[in-house]
Amino acid sequence: MSASDGRHWSRPQYLHEVVTNPNIHVRGTHSYCSNAWSGDFEGSVVRYLYGDAVSLASWEPAWPIDQLHGVVTRDVAPTRSSAAAPAAPVRTRFAPGTVDHLLDLDVYSWNEEKFTVLRETLCAADIDALEEASRAYDRRTRTVR
Repeated sequence: MSASDGRHWSRPQYLHEVVTNPNIHVRGTHSYCSNAWSGDFEGSVVRYLYGDAVSLASWEPAWPIDQLHGVVTRDVAPTRSSAAAPAAPVRTRFAPGTVDHLLDLDVYSWNEEKFTVLRETLCAADIDALEEASRAYDRRTRTVR
């Protein structure tokens, strides 16, 4: 990776803008990865999924493939990282109480305006401030509309 190609770990690559593999489902418009990979997201991060350029050019499946799915034998809690086959928990990103607060906020259902207005608070490490900012936004927009 050269400095001239514009890639840097601090620049996000939004998945809804770059994912073309029909086997990868991106929910919403805010999922991202670091733009520091040596290739694109599909080629560098998820090349194990059939349907990317490498697998399509390298082998022919023995049966028709509509979609491939990983094997997960138990529920995976929100914000928990899992790996391997079958999937096993690796680590949790937030404390359990924080996860409950985040789920109650239902961030993925926020409209673009709310997400943009609250982005700085969402990225901070203060869940109480985020809850209050969300409530204040909802009160403000209810009275305006």
